[in-house]
Amino acid sequence: MLFLPLNTISLGASGAIFGLIGAAFSILIIQRDTPLIFLGLMYVFYFVFSSFAPGINYFAHIFGLLGGFLMGYLFKRNKKSTAGYQY
Repeated sequence: MLFLPLNTISLGASGAIFGLIGAAFSILIIQRDTPLIFLGLMYVFYFVFSSFAPGINYFAHIFGLLGGFLMGYLFKRNKKSTAGYQY
C-alpha cells in the first residue's frame, strides 16, 4: 500500500493467493524436483504477467509472491525429515 496513491482502494485475497504460490514454489526448489520446478516457473510467470491488466493491484501480487517465497524458504530450510517422511 505504500507504493500506491493515497486515494487508492485495494481489496481482495489475491495477494494471499500469490503468497501461497510463492511458498509452494520455494518448497519445490528446496526439494529439487526438477520437472515440477519447470512447471511451477511457468505457472508463476503466467500469473505475474496476467497481473498487469488495468484495475488489478499488481503490487499486492508481486509482493505477495515474494513474501510467500521468502516465508516458504525460511520455514522449509530448517525442516528435517523424520521416519522417512519428507515434509
